[in-house]
Amino acid sequence: GGGGTNCRGDAPIAAVDSFSDDASCGTRGWAGTDGADARLGPLADNGGPTETMLPAPDSPLVDAIDPLAFWGGPTIACTTWPDQRGVERPRDGNGVPETGGRTHGPFGPVDVWCDVGAVERDAPPGAPAPVVAAPRFTG
Repeated sequence: GGGGTNCRGDAPIAAVDSFSDDASCGTRGWAGTDGADARLGPLADNGGPTETMLPAPDSPLVDAIDPLAFWGGPTIACTTWPDQRGVERPRDGNGVPETGGRTHGPFGPVDVWCDVGAVERDAPPGAPAPVVAAPRFTG
């Protein structure tokens, strides 16, 4: 076992939309996270030309990037480029609208944020609609 860390050196990383599972990077900035469990699934065929590690619905990577937070404009990687599989971003990965205190931005609604990383997660499927039995009127 290597026992190494993700980053080396004394300068903190001024990172946007980055994640490290240990505290060695000193990550700071919007959507920069240090020392947390990414809660990634196994390397698998999640669609697209390469295998990916899909984040769990409760992963800190899911819907962590506000598309309007990067230098006062849209985060280019979040709104312009698809994920590694070719899936368009952003997608609501946790089923919860994120607003950041806003409901509308210059490019449209801002209730759907992007995931950190190579894969954009879809929302978990909702509960099936309840079946309601009603007595038949015969009179």
